[in-house]
Amino acid sequence: MKIILIKEVKELGIKYDIVDVKPGYAKNFLFPKKLAILFTYSLKKKYFNILNKNINNETQIINNFNKEIIKIKKLNLVFYKKARNSGFLENTLSKKDIFNMFLEHKINIKIDQIHFKKKLINKIGNFKFEVKFSKKILKQFNIIIIQKPKK
Repeated sequence: MKIILIKEVKELGIKYDIVDVKPGYAKNFLFPKKLAILFTYSLKKKYFNILNKNINNETQIINNFNKEIIKIKKLNLVFYKKARNSGFLENTLSKKDIFNMFLEHKINIKIDQIHFKKKLINKIGNFKFEVKFSKKILKQFNIIIIQKPKK
């Protein structure tokens, strides 16, 4: 069943996207919550101008994300954490730690845009994490965790 999204739906699309979904999902979830409407060709004509504006807005959003990506690349993503002799951290590195670093450097990223390859980062070393800027833009970054010197 083809629908037009009225609002952004996680893992499905952004506002004004035309997507295929199962009829039950549309009728039982999307339509009652006013997240989507049924796609018809007459509606497509009505929303054509909105879709074109949406493409222009998306281009502007991508440009803004590119600015944020450049800021992140310039940032030295190194964390000093207390660790045991075995190399395991006393406190795991969390999304919040990265998010707070982004806040300090005025990088406009939401915490739910940050994704780790593993659930927990609990060792010293180099790790990768991803920032999901939009449904289409996913960028990977490296992070280094170094043992904090003991006093």
